[in-house]
Amino acid sequence: VTVTGHVLPNADDTYDLGSASAAWQDLFLEGDITMTDAGKIATSAGALTLEPTTDVLVANGTGLVVGHTAQETISIGDGATDLIPEVQVLGTGQVDAALLLAAFSTTATAAGAPLLAFAKGGNGTIGSHTVVTDGEELGNVIWYGDDGTDLEAVAALIQAEVDGTPGTGDMPGRLIFATTADGAETATERMRIDSAGLTKV
Repeated sequence: VTVTGHVLPNADDTYDLGSASAAWQDLFLEGDITMTDAGKIATSAGALTLEPTTDVLVANGTGLVVGHTAQETISIGDGATDLIPEVQVLGTGQVDAALLLAAFSTTATAAGAPLLAFAKGGNGTIGSHTVVTDGEELGNVIWYGDDGTDLEAVAALIQAEVDGTPGTGDMPGRLIFATTADGAETATERMRIDSAGLTKV
């Protein structure tokens, strides 16, 4: 059957294309799939595979959850202020709560090694560049523990900050290591390594 125009249902949001007992084999599209109401793309027996030249784009403010049907809430590191990370991997054991970055390469330099990158820009627009400032936080690695109420209590953290006046090709930095004392839920600095490589305890 050849169609030269739109194929429309008799009424809006009423009819299905196929059914659970009488499904179509394959669907070939040249353009986009647009869902006007809340919906999902689900597969019961296979994987969702995209062509190698196609990016997966998740809109700003929209989450990606692996292993569960809802997002978990943590804190911004202060033990109180709610933060819901947009990308979450949730599981009930190490095997389904682990994230692996692996590079298989004959290159012995950094070009052949895995990379976990943190970047902080001073501009409020994605893709626009403004220099960061002295003392500005560039990124954190934070460990949280369930205190019986929520996942907002901090046990330890490593924080990177600007340590001096930055500029083009010049980004002095320091690392701060902090742990949480007994009876508290926020971390206290225990050691730092400054831009000169000096350690302060």
